[in-house]
Amino acid sequence: MIAKKIFRKSDQPDPNELLKRWLEEDYSKYFESLDNSVDSYWLEKPFSRAAICEDDGGMKYHLLIPKLTAEEYVLIEEVHRRLRDRLLMIDISQLKDRESYLLEKFVETLTDVKAELSDKGKIWYHIKNNFLEYEKLTPLLKDPYIEDISCNGYRIPVFVYHKAYGSIPTNISFDPEELDRFVIKLSQKAN
Repeated sequence: MIAKKIFRKSDQPDPNELLKRWLEEDYSKYFESLDNSVDSYWLEKPFSRAAICEDDGGMKYHLLIPKLTAEEYVLIEEVHRRLRDRLLMIDISQLKDRESYLLEKFVETLTDVKAELSDKGKIWYHIKNNFLEYEKLTPLLKDPYIEDISCNGYRIPVFVYHKAYGSIPTNISFDPEELDRFVIKLSQKAN
């Protein structure tokens, strides 16, 4: 019954209806559980939340995003590869509404791989951040309390300067290949 409501008459999924449903989900059930939080607030509801925690005598900024299963990681890799191939010949930066275009192509790709569409909000969040934003740093950039973000190397926690808590480490770090790819992406975005 639910599936019929989110499909158009032509049996094509309506991306906007799917997104609306995904945004109504409670993804906090997939967040890491923290007992020592002193402050917590949404960054991009319902997908990301900041939690400031006491950690070994100091404070630590925890970025909470929905944890993915092994199957979801595999699906993200497949969808990302297929989307990249679909978007390769299109200058997405010239589109007026890049997010809507990506959403449409994302839903088409999920349909192609025969994935269940109703529960793919977590996948959409990661794909959107990878294609249109700044990957795992995107939520930090949306935090109004963060004034500075610094990364000093591989496998070292990213530090943030938080208006209320000063300079504190985060639970985010980069593996060598991941950081190298991210630096290249930043330089490409900057032209």
